[in-house]
Amino acid sequence: LSTTLDTKNIKFDRIIWNFPCISIQNGQDGQNQEMENNKKMLQQFGQNVIHYLNGEIHMNHKTKPPYNQWKLEDHVVGTNNNNLRFRGRIVLDRYLLPPYTPRKALDKKSFPCHDACIYVFDQSKKTDDDEAAWMKRNSVVPVTKELIKSIRSTLIEYKQQQQQQQTA
Repeated sequence: LSTTLDTKNIKFDRIIWNFPCISIQNGQDGQNQEMENNKKMLQQFGQNVIHYLNGEIHMNHKTKPPYNQWKLEDHVVGTNNNNLRFRGRIVLDRYLLPPYTPRKALDKKSFPCHDACIYVFDQSKKTDDDEAAWMKRNSVVPVTKELIKSIRSTLIEYKQQQQQQQTA
Protein backbone atom coordinates (compact mmCIF):
# COMPACT_ATOMS: atom_id res chain seq x y z
CA LEU A 1 0.00 0.00 0.00
CA SER A 2 2.70 2.47 0.90
CA THR A 3 4.22 2.23 -2.58
CA THR A 4 0.82 2.69 -4.24
CA LEU A 5 -0.40 5.76 -2.37
CA ASP A 6 1.74 8.88 -2.20
CA THR A 7 0.78 10.03 1.28
CA LYS A 8 -0.25 8.55 4.59
CA ASN A 9 -2.67 11.47 5.04
CA ILE A 10 -5.29 9.70 2.93
CA LYS A 11 -7.92 7.94 5.06
CA PHE A 12 -10.70 5.62 3.88
CA ASP A 13 -13.98 4.83 5.63
CA ARG A 14 -14.05 1.37 4.03
CA ILE A 15 -11.26 -0.66 2.52
CA ILE A 16 -12.52 -3.67 0.60
CA TRP A 17 -10.28 -6.47 -0.61
CA ASN A 18 -11.95 -9.24 -2.56
CA PHE A 19 -10.40 -12.69 -2.31
CA PRO A 20 -6.75 -11.85 -1.56
CA CYS A 21 -4.40 -14.47 -2.89
CA ILE A 22 -0.96 -14.44 -4.43
CA SER A 23 -0.87 -15.58 -8.02
CA ILE A 24 1.38 -18.21 -9.50
CA GLN A 25 2.79 -18.49 -13.00
CA ASN A 26 0.23 -20.74 -14.70
CA GLY A 27 -2.71 -18.51 -13.73
CA GLN A 28 -3.98 -20.48 -10.78
CA ASP A 29 -4.44 -18.97 -7.37
CA GLY A 30 -2.04 -19.85 -4.59
CA GLN A 31 -3.23 -22.87 -2.65
CA ASN A 32 -1.49 -25.16 -0.14
CA GLN A 33 2.02 -24.73 -1.53
CA GLU A 34 1.73 -20.92 -1.28
CA MET A 35 -0.05 -20.87 2.08
CA GLU A 36 2.85 -19.33 4.00
CA ASN A 37 3.29 -16.61 1.37
CA ASN A 38 -0.43 -15.84 1.54
CA LYS A 39 -0.26 -15.61 5.34
CA LYS A 40 2.71 -13.24 5.06
CA MET A 41 0.81 -11.12 2.54
CA LEU A 42 -2.13 -10.82 4.97
CA GLN A 43 0.20 -9.88 7.83
CA GLN A 44 1.86 -7.17 5.74
CA PHE A 45 -1.56 -5.87 4.72
CA GLY A 46 -2.61 -5.65 8.37
CA GLN A 47 0.57 -3.78 9.28
CA ASN A 48 0.25 -1.26 6.44
CA VAL A 49 -3.50 -0.71 6.11
CA ILE A 50 -3.87 0.95 9.50
CA HIS A 51 -2.23 4.11 8.12
CA TYR A 52 -5.07 4.54 5.63
CA LEU A 53 -8.02 3.37 7.72
CA ASN A 54 -10.69 5.57 9.24
CA GLY A 55 -13.38 2.91 9.48
CA GLU A 56 -13.63 -0.76 8.56
CA ILE A 57 -11.92 -3.35 6.39
CA HIS A 58 -14.16 -5.78 4.52
CA MET A 59 -12.21 -8.72 3.18
CA ASN A 60 -14.08 -11.32 1.13
CA HIS A 61 -12.70 -14.84 1.18
CA LYS A 62 -13.65 -18.47 0.81
CA THR A 63 -14.19 -20.63 3.88
CA LYS A 64 -13.51 -24.13 2.54
CA PRO A 65 -10.07 -25.83 2.55
CA PRO A 66 -7.39 -24.77 1.93
CA TYR A 67 -8.53 -21.18 2.50
CA ASN A 68 -9.90 -21.79 5.99
CA GLN A 69 -6.43 -23.02 6.98
CA TRP A 70 -5.00 -19.55 6.38
CA LYS A 71 -6.56 -18.28 9.62
CA LEU A 72 -7.15 -15.03 7.77
CA GLU A 73 -8.47 -13.13 10.79
CA ASP A 74 -5.40 -14.00 12.89
CA HIS A 75 -2.92 -12.90 10.25
CA VAL A 76 -4.59 -9.59 9.41
CA VAL A 77 -4.77 -8.64 13.09
CA GLY A 78 -1.30 -10.08 13.71
CA THR A 79 0.14 -9.40 17.16
CA ASN A 80 -2.35 -6.51 17.47
CA ASN A 81 0.47 -3.99 17.26
CA ASN A 82 -1.50 -2.58 14.35
CA ASN A 83 -4.57 -1.82 16.52
CA LEU A 84 -6.86 -3.83 14.26
CA ARG A 85 -9.49 -6.16 15.60
CA PHE A 86 -11.59 -8.80 13.99
CA ARG A 87 -15.29 -7.99 14.36
CA GLY A 88 -16.83 -11.03 12.73
CA ARG A 89 -17.79 -12.40 9.37
CA ILE A 90 -20.89 -12.20 7.25
CA VAL A 91 -21.99 -14.67 4.59
CA LEU A 92 -21.22 -13.20 1.16
CA ASP A 93 -24.19 -13.11 -1.17
CA ARG A 94 -22.62 -12.05 -4.45
CA TYR A 95 -26.07 -11.50 -5.94
CA LEU A 96 -26.32 -8.42 -3.73
CA LEU A 97 -23.32 -7.04 -5.64
CA PRO A 98 -24.39 -7.03 -9.29
CA PRO A 99 -22.57 -7.24 -11.68
CA TYR A 100 -19.67 -8.51 -9.53
CA THR A 101 -17.96 -11.71 -10.66
CA PRO A 102 -14.91 -12.99 -8.77
CA ARG A 103 -11.88 -13.48 -11.03
CA LYS A 104 -8.60 -15.33 -10.65
CA ALA A 105 -5.44 -13.25 -10.47
CA LEU A 106 -3.77 -13.99 -13.80
CA ASP A 107 -6.11 -15.84 -16.12
CA LYS A 108 -9.22 -13.78 -15.25
CA LYS A 109 -11.43 -16.89 -15.10
CA SER A 110 -14.28 -16.72 -12.63
CA PHE A 111 -14.58 -19.06 -9.66
CA PRO A 112 -17.44 -20.08 -7.38
CA CYS A 113 -17.80 -18.15 -4.15
CA HIS A 114 -20.87 -19.80 -2.59
CA ASP A 115 -18.76 -20.63 0.46
CA ALA A 116 -17.37 -17.12 0.95
CA CYS A 117 -17.71 -14.69 3.83
CA ILE A 118 -16.98 -11.02 4.36
CA TYR A 119 -14.47 -10.71 7.19
CA VAL A 120 -14.92 -7.40 9.02
CA PHE A 121 -12.11 -5.62 10.84
CA ASP A 122 -11.88 -2.20 12.45
CA GLN A 123 -9.56 -0.17 14.62
CA SER A 124 -9.39 -0.96 18.32
CA LYS A 125 -10.49 1.90 20.52
CA LYS A 126 -10.51 1.82 24.30
CA THR A 127 -13.92 3.54 24.35
CA ASP A 128 -15.61 0.85 22.24
CA ASP A 129 -18.45 -1.14 23.75
CA ASP A 130 -18.59 -4.90 24.06
CA GLU A 131 -18.84 -7.29 21.10
CA ALA A 132 -22.48 -8.28 21.66
CA ALA A 133 -23.64 -4.66 21.60
CA TRP A 134 -21.62 -3.93 18.47
CA MET A 135 -23.02 -7.00 16.68
CA LYS A 136 -26.59 -6.11 17.64
CA ARG A 137 -26.19 -2.47 16.58
CA ASN A 138 -24.71 -3.51 13.22
CA SER A 139 -27.11 -6.44 12.64
CA VAL A 140 -24.25 -8.92 12.43
CA VAL A 141 -25.11 -12.59 12.67
CA PRO A 142 -22.22 -14.81 13.76
CA VAL A 143 -21.22 -17.26 11.03
CA THR A 144 -21.10 -20.78 12.36
CA LYS A 145 -20.55 -24.13 10.65
CA GLU A 146 -24.25 -24.85 11.16
CA LEU A 147 -25.25 -21.61 9.41
CA ILE A 148 -22.98 -22.33 6.44
CA LYS A 149 -24.32 -25.91 6.18
CA SER A 150 -27.88 -24.60 6.28
CA ILE A 151 -27.20 -22.05 3.53
CA ARG A 152 -25.44 -24.64 1.37
CA SER A 153 -28.28 -27.15 1.72
CA THR A 154 -30.84 -24.45 0.91
CA LEU A 155 -28.91 -23.47 -2.22
CA ILE A 156 -28.53 -27.09 -3.31
CA GLU A 157 -32.24 -27.72 -2.78
CA TYR A 158 -33.11 -24.58 -4.75
CA LYS A 159 -30.82 -25.62 -7.62
CA GLN A 160 -32.39 -29.10 -7.70
CA GLN A 161 -35.86 -27.55 -7.85
CA GLN A 162 -34.78 -25.34 -10.74
CA GLN A 163 -33.41 -28.35 -12.62
CA GLN A 164 -36.61 -30.31 -12.03
CA GLN A 165 -38.70 -27.43 -13.35
CA GLN A 166 -36.53 -27.19 -16.47
CA THR A 167 -36.93 -30.90 -17.21
CA ALA A 168 -40.70 -30.89 -16.56
